[in-house]
Amino acid sequence: MNKKKKSIQFKISRSWLFCIGLFLSLMFFAGIVFAETAKSNDSKELFKKSKRISSVIYFVSDSDSIPADGETAATLTVLMENKKGKPLKGIKLGFTIASGEGTLSANTATTDNNGRATIELTSSTEGTVLVLVKTKNILPKKKKLLAISVTAVQTSNLVLSSDKTKLSADGTSTAKITALLRNEKNNPIIDATVEFATEKGIIPASATTDSNGMASVNLISENFNGNVVVTATYIDTTATVTIEFVSAGVINLVMTAVPGNITADGADASTITVTITDANGNPVAGETVDFRNALDNDGDGTISAGDTLDYGSLSPTTGTTDKDGVITTTLTSIVTGTIVVEASSSGTINNTTVNAVAAGEVKNVGLVSGSSSILVNGGSTAITATFSNITSGNAIFTTSLGNVSVNDVAIAPDGTASVTLIAGKLTGIAVVKVSYYDAITNSRIEGSINVTITSDTPASITVSATPDNVRAGSGQAVITALVKDADGNPVAGTEVGFTLDNKPGGTETLDTSMAVTDANGIASVNFIAGELTTPLFNGIKINAYVAKNTSVTSSTFLTISGEPFHVALVFNDFGTPLTENGDGTLSCPMAALVSDVHGNPVADGTLVSFGVATTQIVANEADIDVDINGDLDKLDKILLSSEDVNTNGILNSGEDLNGNRVIDTIEDINGNGVLDVNEDTNSNGVLDPGEDVNGNGILDIDEDINGNGRLDVNISASSIVTTSSETVDGVAVGDLRYGVNFVERFQVRLTAESGGVIDSDGQYLVLPRRDSDEGKNITNQSTFITWP
Repeated sequence: MNKKKKSIQFKISRSWLFCIGLFLSLMFFAGIVFAETAKSNDSKELFKKSKRISSVIYFVSDSDSIPADGETAATLTVLMENKKGKPLKGIKLGFTIASGEGTLSANTATTDNNGRATIELTSSTEGTVLVLVKTKNILPKKKKLLAISVTAVQTSNLVLSSDKTKLSADGTSTAKITALLRNEKNNPIIDATVEFATEKGIIPASATTDSNGMASVNLISENFNGNVVVTATYIDTTATVTIEFVSAGVINLVMTAVPGNITADGADASTITVTITDANGNPVAGETVDFRNALDNDGDGTISAGDTLDYGSLSPTTGTTDKDGVITTTLTSIVTGTIVVEASSSGTINNTTVNAVAAGEVKNVGLVSGSSSILVNGGSTAITATFSNITSGNAIFTTSLGNVSVNDVAIAPDGTASVTLIAGKLTGIAVVKVSYYDAITNSRIEGSINVTITSDTPASITVSATPDNVRAGSGQAVITALVKDADGNPVAGTEVGFTLDNKPGGTETLDTSMAVTDANGIASVNFIAGELTTPLFNGIKINAYVAKNTSVTSSTFLTISGEPFHVALVFNDFGTPLTENGDGTLSCPMAALVSDVHGNPVADGTLVSFGVATTQIVANEADIDVDINGDLDKLDKILLSSEDVNTNGILNSGEDLNGNRVIDTIEDINGNGVLDVNEDTNSNGVLDPGEDVNGNGILDIDEDINGNGRLDVNISASSIVTTSSETVDGVAVGDLRYGVNFVERFQVRLTAESGGVIDSDGQYLVLPRRDSDEGKNITNQSTFITWP
C-alpha cells in the first residue's frame, strides 16, 4: 500500500515537471517571436522614414528687420506640414546664409511634435540677409529663402537753428525754428517726433521730421526783452538755440575793416563793410548810411572831441544798403596813425579802427620749419617765426597735432622767436600757428605753417579685394592693402608686395607685384582674371606683405566664377511681405541662387530673367459639387485646368468662375505664350532637322487641349509679370507682379533663367492674398487640391 502511494506520487511529480518545462519552452519561443516582431516593426518604421513624403514648408520671421548691433535677434521659424496640413515631426533641416552678413544660432535643427523648428539670426552689418533652409532627410527635398533687413543702429544727432537771431517783442513776430535730426552716418532720421519748448513766447509742442530729417515750427514772441532759450528734444537727445526778444523798431549795424592795417601811401586801402538788419534779424535794404573818419587822438575807438576829423579819405561817404542790407566804402591815408571810421543809420552808430603805417613799418610774420615732415612718437623739428618791424614782446605758439616745446616765447631783437615741434602718437598734418598782439595798433599779427607727421614702422597690414568675385576671361578686381603702425597710424611711403596662391592655372595675374603706400597708408594693385575658373569658392589666395619686414603680412581671397551652370529658384510664400503698388497690382518677392559648374556664386551683375506661366484655375468644391477630400463639406479650394468641369463643352451654371461668359482653359503648358504643335515626329525626345514646325527653336508639345486651333487663356501676357535682376553674391532678387483681381484665382509656375540655364524645378503657387493690416502673404498653398 505504501509502495502504491509512492508510485502515484512520483507520476504526479513527473507530470508537473513536464508541464513546467513545456511552459518555459513556450515562453522562450514567444520571447524570440516578440523580439523578431519588434525588429521587424523597427525595420518598417525605418523604411517609412526613408519614403518620399509630400510636404509643404513655411519659413517666417518674427521681425522683418533687426538693428545691426550684433545682439538683437530675429527668430526664424520653419513649419513643416503634409499636404493635409498636419505637422511633420523629425524633419531635419539645414540653414545657411545665402547672401549678406549675419550669424545663425544653429546650422541645423529638427522639427518638433508641432512640425516647427526655430533658430535665431543676428548681424552687425547693414543690408539684407538671405537665409536659406533645406530639408535633409526627406524626398523630394524642399528649400525656402527668407529675407531679413538689417538696419543701422541709430544714434541721433540733433541740431537746432533759427532763421532769426533777434525777434521783435511785439507778441506777433515769428521766427522759424528748425530741428535737424540725423543718425550716426549723417543720414536723416525720417518720420521722427521732435518735441519743442521755449522759455518765453509760444511754440508748438512737437513736429515730425520730413525726408531731410527736418522738423520746423514757428516761435511767436511776447512782450519781453532779453534772451530766450528754445529747446528741442528727441528721445534722450536735446539741442538749444537762443533768440533775443528786442524792442520793435531797433536796427542792428555791424562793421568790419579788412585789412586792419594799411600803408600810409594814399593807395593801400581798407574795405569798410556795414551790414544792417532789423529787430528780427532780417536784412534792411535801401537804408541810408553815412560815413566819417578821424584820427583817434584819445584812443577811445570812437570819434570824440579832440579827434582830428577827415584824417583819411573815404569813398563813398554816404550810400544805401543793397538787398542783403550791405554797403561798403574804402579808406586810404597818406599819414600814419590809428583812424576811427564811423557809420550811422537811423540813429544807430558803430565804429571800427584802421592803422595807417609808414612804408617799411608794416608789421607781419613768416614761419619756417627745419623739416617738412617728422616721425611719429618723438620726432621733432625747429619752427622759427620772423617778425617784420617787431623787435620785442611775446609770440604765442600753438599746434593742431603733437606739441610745441613752449607756448609763450620772447621775441628777440632781430625779430625772431623759435620753438620745437614734437610729434605725439598720431600722424597727420600739424598746423603750427604764431600770434603777436600789437598794443599800438590794437591788432594781432598771425602766421602759420604745416608740418607732416608720419610713421615708418609698419606693424600690421590688411588686404581686401573689390569685388571678391570676378568673371572668368574679363573680370578685374582692385586689391587694396592698408599698412599701419603699432598705434594704428597709417604708414606712408613703404613698399608692399603682392603674390597669388592657388591659381587655377590660367592667365590670371596682377598688373604689378609691388606698390608704395600713399599718405593714407594705402597701396593697391589690379587683379586680372584668366580664362579658367576657380574650382572652389574663394579659391585664389592673395597675399600682401611689407617689403622691408616680410613678417608683416595678410591675405584675402577671391573667386573667378564661370558662366551660370545651376539656377535654383526660391520663393517665400506664407508670411512674405507683399507690396501694394498703388496701381491695382501686388508685388511678391522671389530670388534665384546662381552658381557655376564648381558651385561658386557667379560674378556680381550676372543677369537673371524670371518667368511666369499660368497653369491652373482656382475653384471651390461647391462649384463642381464634389467633396474631393471626403471631409463632408464642399468648402475646399481646388485647382482645375478648365472651367468646363463636366466636359460637356457648354458653360453650365457655376462653371463661369471669372464671369467672362467663356470657357477658360489653361493650355499653355510650357509657358511660351504660343500655341505649339506636336513636333517630335519620331518620339526621340530631341529636336531633329525638319521637326521644328513653328520655327521657335524648341521641341514643343501638343497644347491645344480643346482642339479649337487657338491658345485659350483668360488673362493677357502682361497681366502677371516678373522683373529681371542682376546677382549680388550669387543671388538675384526679383518680384512677381499681378493684379489684385487675380488673387487666389490662378496658379502659376515661376521660373528663373541665367546664361541659358533654367531652374529645373520651378515653383508653383496660387497668386497670394495680402493681409491689409500687416501687409503679408496669407495664402496657404497646402489648402489647394488638384482635381481631377
